[in-house]
Amino acid sequence: MKRILSLICVACFVMGIHAQLVTSTSQSITKTEEVKVKKEKNKTWMLRAGIGTNNFAGDLEVDSKVGYFVGLEFNKQLGSGSNIGNAYWGMDFAFHSRGFKEEDDDYNYSYECKLTFHTFQWSPFIFGYKFNVTNDFSIDPHIGVYALFDMAGKAKITEEWDGEKEKYEEKIGDMDDVNRFDVGLKIGVGFWFKDRYSIDLTYQRGFINAFDYEVEYDEYYDYYEDDISCKTSNFWIRLGIAL
Repeated sequence: MKRILSLICVACFVMGIHAQLVTSTSQSITKTEEVKVKKEKNKTWMLRAGIGTNNFAGDLEVDSKVGYFVGLEFNKQLGSGSNIGNAYWGMDFAFHSRGFKEEDDDYNYSYECKLTFHTFQWSPFIFGYKFNVTNDFSIDPHIGVYALFDMAGKAKITEEWDGEKEKYEEKIGDMDDVNRFDVGLKIGVGFWFKDRYSIDLTYQRGFINAFDYEVEYDEYYDYYEDDISCKTSNFWIRLGIAL
């Protein structure tokens, strides 16, 4: 009888040890998975695509035209965050357009020019903060800098006078005084749904003149030159999805 009781006690002891090991292992795995998920949430890759308006701000009297944007963006959370939200640093690589539309109608002469540059853009520094409105919705104001280079582009020109109409094109490589490089600032606000889908509104403004235009003025035989300001001015409406 004593042997039977001893065997029962040993069996219970072994089962207790086994249960503790299983529970401990399960908790360890759960904690590891939680840490892994948390680390994954700290970094986000996303695709963005959208349309907007292209223009040049400054002295040129031109109109906006429709443009496109396609890009890949990376965000990394700064700090541990809080219930209110979290700050992040990001960067992106994008292809988009910049340009303008110009029209003139004077008596028997009309002129139209549609200029489009196809551009590669790199934004090395984007800083933002995601404010948590609800568990599934957040607001994301952000600001950043960019550098771009015009890879290709052309101007489509239409002239009409006395019933005659002529259309021709001028490629970016044949244009005089064109600056194909630009740096600038961009600022915007995004709206995130379930940390996966976003709608983003962003405006960007360049610091470098797109064209090195100069105008000579002759006022009472006093000649002087003045640079014409014509800097990138783009506004985007973009849809995004986290990968």
